[in-house]
Amino acid sequence: MHQIWQVDAKEQQTLADGTKVCWLTITDEKSCGLIAAIPFEVNRICEVDPIELRKGLEIVFTEYGKPESIKVDNGRPLADPKRESIPPLVLWLYSHNIQVIFNRPGRPTDNSKVERMQGVSKSLSEPRLCQNVEELKDSLQEACHFQRKHYRTRTLKKKTRTEVYPELDFPSDRAFQKGTCNMDFVHQYLSSGSWSRKVSKVGQCSFMGKLFHVGQKYAGEQIIIEFNLESKNWMLLSSQMILIKEIDGSFINPDSIHNLSLFQ
Repeated sequence: MHQIWQVDAKEQQTLADGTKVCWLTITDEKSCGLIAAIPFEVNRICEVDPIELRKGLEIVFTEYGKPESIKVDNGRPLADPKRESIPPLVLWLYSHNIQVIFNRPGRPTDNSKVERMQGVSKSLSEPRLCQNVEELKDSLQEACHFQRKHYRTRTLKKKTRTEVYPELDFPSDRAFQKGTCNMDFVHQYLSSGSWSRKVSKVGQCSFMGKLFHVGQKYAGEQIIIEFNLESKNWMLLSSQMILIKEIDGSFINPDSIHNLSLFQ
């Protein structure tokens, strides 16, 4: 229990007064229990301020503890559809030792549990009857509680999820510590990746909101960027994997990760 939480957004919903809203649904993968649903007063999840999303996740982690992993689709702000960059929220999750699992492109079945629970969260919370986002928040919380504690399903032989999975009544044993940042987990994640960039005519490339000077002799070429776990610097490599130079990696630090400011 609480090993993998599937996360997905329910978008383009309308409240009683016409306000457009969306919410982020979090479902435990093993039990299919609704952990939480975080509402926002915007039409689509990509319009949510990442800081507000981080704050919402902090509330959930404080109450329910941390999962080992979070499984997400390929949309912003938790992923990059083109997988060319590292979303700041992903680094924040890794700084709390939460692995991020990205679904395969075009495979919504990878998150089938939470996809199935989207209709349940909507039908139980009845957003069209809610007068404002605060009322929707309370309604979604009640819906999650009802789905775990009282909603009987044929797949569980007419039992509730907490009857079959009593651990759902308790938070994860991985406690969340707000404001902390473990850079070791971040560095381990960064060192596992590799990113390709094309060098501009003036010999530069952009990565994580920074301009790296590569050199005009590499103009028009594709280079590889990797993180050196030993030096904590970024290595710029030629297409033949020959080191061009190392770039100071200190701009990735606890403050920039917590404030999600890497691309500012």
